[in-house]
Amino acid sequence: MKTPEFPKIIAHRGHLTDSLENSVDSIKKVLKFAPDYIEIDIGVTKDNKIILLHDSTLERTTNGRGWVRDKTLKEIRELRLKYPGGKITSERVPTLEEVLEIMSKQSTNLQVDAKYYDSDIIVETVVQIIKSNHNIEKTIITSTNLNFLKKVHKLDLNVRLGYDPQDMYDTKLINNLKNMYKTYTDFSPITFEEMGDEFLSHIILRSKEINAEAVCIDYKLILQRQKELNLIERFHRNGIEVDAWTVNKEDEIQLLINLGVDWITTDRIDLLIHLRKKVS
Repeated sequence: MKTPEFPKIIAHRGHLTDSLENSVDSIKKVLKFAPDYIEIDIGVTKDNKIILLHDSTLERTTNGRGWVRDKTLKEIRELRLKYPGGKITSERVPTLEEVLEIMSKQSTNLQVDAKYYDSDIIVETVVQIIKSNHNIEKTIITSTNLNFLKKVHKLDLNVRLGYDPQDMYDTKLINNLKNMYKTYTDFSPITFEEMGDEFLSHIILRSKEINAEAVCIDYKLILQRQKELNLIERFHRNGIEVDAWTVNKEDEIQLLINLGVDWITTDRIDLLIHLRKKVS
């Protein structure tokens, strides 16, 4: 049996455990480890500016309050980022352009996670910023919203895409998409245990519809259902790589490596790089 290649190392939210996520300082520190990819999350302001922020609200990661979409870029830039424990820093919420300027001088690739966004102006703005400020071949856009990815694909076939099918199986996300964001989703929430061959086939069809380079899957789903569904091999047979997110424990990381995943998204790139050195 062929030994699986060591997966690409993806720095989740551009940070290490307990450091500032989606921040300029953390991204610069992580780049010193030379991961294969920096993964960032983007948010959209009231005036349609693209910033780095994971949540749709401000409370968890900044000293602000309220919905990101209700604030202008000027208002967002007046806020400061804070650590997971609550300590407020001097760092501002960065814009996508700021981060692309940093990344343009690096060999590391960039994964831009657009979450659940859908509108045409956001699609056009994100694609234009990336094409104007970064090597498009070194950038992949991922999203849980298939409509968003379809629009990117229609706008420019050269943009690399990754699909996160969480909008098909995550109860909270599905309900939020329907109720809060008014985004159409045609699947009722199911558990990992309920996922069968037909459901997996839907994920593959959706991924192929946008020519997705990778499918981004909760690592717990892979560990729970790989044996029954042969997940990884089925994606590979369809020309789709597998990105397992977000795994931080060494034993689980090793299991995923042995199973043959192609990418591992983690808060512990230091651990992944140590394991890669041991293998080499």
